[in-house]
Amino acid sequence: MIDTRTSLKLNEQELFFLTMLLGADQVVGLADPFPGFLVEEIEQEWHKCKTALIQKGYLYEDESGLFIDEAVDSLVRPCAASLTTAQCYLSAPAQAVPLEYYVYFGETLAVESRREESGYRLAALGDPYQVIETIAERFSLQPVPASKAEPIALPNLFFQGLRHSAPERSLTELTQLLEAYCAPNEAADLASSLRTPTEEGQVIVMARHPVRQEWEIDGISFFSGDHRYWVIRLEKNAGEDWVKLSPVSGEELKSRLRAALLEPFAARTESGGGRRA
Repeated sequence: MIDTRTSLKLNEQELFFLTMLLGADQVVGLADPFPGFLVEEIEQEWHKCKTALIQKGYLYEDESGLFIDEAVDSLVRPCAASLTTAQCYLSAPAQAVPLEYYVYFGETLAVESRREESGYRLAALGDPYQVIETIAERFSLQPVPASKAEPIALPNLFFQGLRHSAPERSLTELTQLLEAYCAPNEAADLASSLRTPTEEGQVIVMARHPVRQEWEIDGISFFSGDHRYWVIRLEKNAGEDWVKLSPVSGEELKSRLRAALLEPFAARTESGGGRRA
């Protein structure tokens, strides 16, 4: 068995073929590296990839078939057979590049996948339940106190346009535009956050329902500015897309992140599978 030191670097083709060998028909966050290829062309690519993987010691082949190295298998299998996958994103002015990664939750191990130059870095994170706390902590949420302001509902197109143009607008102008949808004090709070944004983040959770075997998508999005956190929820209003912006404390936001990640595990427990957190 090779020593992967709990992490592994694979190029796109290698990761694709290894997950297919383990029975995956698709992997969330991993695009098909051969779109539009003919069968013969894919076979040629597979032969080259298989040879490279054997040379690295990641694959073994004998007269009875192909075998994946045990350490490699432990990192790739959660990607191939994950019942729950979380896409995590965080962008802040202090970061040159936004932080984005996927976490694949296996039965006993959660594995992180990060896109790197010419490939992916897989890393073992540990017990799936404990990793939920790790993900929440990675957002480094500040101890922002709770706000007394009420949630604000806005047309999504209006909100996105205002958010994009906010740095170029005055605080007074932003407040006046928002007062068409909420009370003056709430408009002033949101205008101040939009005017001086500090970070935005998102966790998208994709889970296969244990009974219906259908993929379900949920998650949470947020942004911050002027020492305030706002949770963003997309809603329908008369057939149009609206957003509901709820001011929350740093601790409440962390709690909501945990809840979004725990929901699929709760569904498994209720259906008789998995284990309780």
